[in-house]
Amino acid sequence: VGGLVGFPDMAAYGASKAGLAQLARSMANDLKAHGIRVNAVAPGAIDTPMPHRYLEKFENKDEIWAAMEQAHLTGRFGRPEEVIWLVIFLASDEASFTNGAVIAVDGGYSAV
Repeated sequence: VGGLVGFPDMAAYGASKAGLAQLARSMANDLKAHGIRVNAVAPGAIDTPMPHRYLEKFENKDEIWAAMEQAHLTGRFGRPEEVIWLVIFLASDEASFTNGAVIAVDGGYSAV
C-alpha cells in the first residue's frame, strides 16, 4: 500500500509503488483491444523478511511490530498466501470483469 498512503522516510518507495499502480491502469486501457486485462495488487504489511529487515535498525523493534499490527483493522500482518489467492483469482476467468483495478490486500490499513 506504499503507493496509496504515505510513510515517513519512504518517499522513493511510495512513488515507485504509485507509479506501478498508474502503469497498470494505463496498460489496461492500452491492451483492452487485445482482450488483455491488467490489474495490480497493493499488498500491505505482509509477514515476510522485508518488514523484519526494516525493523532491525530499531532497538524497540518488538514494540514497533506490535504497534504496526494494531494499525490494521485485522490487528495483524498479512500472510503471503493471502496475497497469492487474490493473484490466482485475478488471473482466472472468474475475474473477467476486473480490469484496471488496483486492489489493496492490507488488512484494512488503508481504511483507517
